[in-house]
Amino acid sequence: MFSLLKRSDTTLLFQNLPSKRFLSLGFNYYNSEASISGCIENANNFCDFFRLSLHFNKTAVLTDSPSRAVTKTDVIKSIENFVDEANPNDVLFFQICGKSGAKGVELPDGLYLSEEEIFEELIYPLSHSSITLVIILDCGMHMNGLRYESKDQRVLQNNGLEETTANVIVLSKLTSFSESVLKLIEQKYLHSLTLKELVKAVDCELKTGHSPDMSKTVGELLLCPI
Repeated sequence: MFSLLKRSDTTLLFQNLPSKRFLSLGFNYYNSEASISGCIENANNFCDFFRLSLHFNKTAVLTDSPSRAVTKTDVIKSIENFVDEANPNDVLFFQICGKSGAKGVELPDGLYLSEEEIFEELIYPLSHSSITLVIILDCGMHMNGLRYESKDQRVLQNNGLEETTANVIVLSKLTSFSESVLKLIEQKYLHSLTLKELVKAVDCELKTGHSPDMSKTVGELLLCPI
């Protein structure tokens, strides 16, 4: 015999279902002596691809504009919201399109998002979950694997990747990832690539929390049933 659920119960049920979400940060560094072009377009193109082609439940883009420079506070807040909304078994993609320096990802307000901050704000809060988290650093930055101390005084080796239970994949040291992948998308070739072939095709660096199955295709990673 079936029992009826109250409206509040069904709302809660659907809120807690696993989902696929994408957050992209794209910066052209307007009104800066070192402004660049194409990063906002890449971020928006990827957002459209994840929403329309991969049917992600929620996609969001944070970009600067000629009239407003995105601040570090804005970036941290967007990451915090992204993490706070995560549920068990969610598939999360996080991308930064921009440029980097010795201090980390350069932000439009002249500050930086460091490697340690990426782990502290994004990876560490999800590290003991059943979530799949893919980080795409399309800004020339690569993860050095520094040893550092987290906010709760836990010392994390290799930024704690080996301690995670979450399925964490970091693609970094990228300079033309968006352009390369968008071409693969246009050629309808991306889904059939294995992780090993993808790393070679876009000439990037791969770091993971576990030893990944490099024969797994990108299509299986993006479209895995949840």
